[in-house]
Amino acid sequence: MNLDIMHRYRSITVLLAAACALCITVSQKSEAADMPSSVEENTLSMQQDTAVPAKKLQWYAGFNAGKTDFDDDGLYSGDLDKNDTSWSLYGGVRFNNWLSAEIQYSDLGSYALDNNESDVLRVVADNYRAMTASSRFHYGFNDYVECYVKTGISMIYMLQDVSVVNRPPVQFDALAFYFAGGVAINLSPSVTVTAQYDSYFYEAEASNGLRHEFFDQRIAAVNLGLELRF
Repeated sequence: MNLDIMHRYRSITVLLAAACALCITVSQKSEAADMPSSVEENTLSMQQDTAVPAKKLQWYAGFNAGKTDFDDDGLYSGDLDKNDTSWSLYGGVRFNNWLSAEIQYSDLGSYALDNNESDVLRVVADNYRAMTASSRFHYGFNDYVECYVKTGISMIYMLQDVSVVNRPPVQFDALAFYFAGGVAINLSPSVTVTAQYDSYFYEAEASNGLRHEFFDQRIAAVNLGLELRF
């Protein structure tokens, strides 16, 4: 290699090394100068965090009503009226911006059946109720509009009215999976209107002699509601 080129290469290397050393020195001095300020800022931030009290839990209650659709998965053999009205009362507590816990009582409607295949047992109607415990997850777009989903467990209660003399109504209960999704619009800091879709999924067992069959049941509802926050 040419000695002149080697000399230039070494000169450039020395200059680069010197520039790096200078940059490191300036950077260290700058960090040392800023350190007291950073410590003071951290101390002030810790004092402010300590001074601010924890956010209070927000309680709320609501009512909604709407239309239902009942999918019996072929459990009933007659003509079943699969639509009715529903309503719910619920209350809950909101822990933060994204999580709440709720309990809810729902009247899920009455579904009339005309069992033409039997002259002995003719079911008049199945009346459904539900008690639900759920978690509610919020996502706010702004101060006025948010969407949410709910997941939880429901206990479904069914009271079956039958047109048989001297026979008490049939009662049935089942554990159900509950899912809901909706949109909430804040009219004020304490009043909200909601539009919500609810679904209850559970399994019903029917026996015909020694044969047992299971049917996947679903009750869905589309509701409009009003919610008050305290």
